[in-house]
Amino acid sequence: MEKAQEQTITVGNYTRTIKERPITFRCEWCSGVSTEMRLPGPTPRYHAECKQEAQNSIAKARMKRMRERQSQT
Repeated sequence: MEKAQEQTITVGNYTRTIKERPITFRCEWCSGVSTEMRLPGPTPRYHAECKQEAQNSIAKARMKRMRERQSQT
């Protein structure tokens, strides 16, 4: 397993060190389960391999809906 990286955040006189931790999630695109070392924050929705493909497909569907709405007016 990879070594957890640390990140230090300083605000005024307060310093906080956060560490990566293993996060297990299910990819919404391929339904595969993955564990990644991540800093605290929102759980990822896609694997790194699936992210670009999913974003392209979602954008394509969004543009198709937009063009359909524009052609109706």
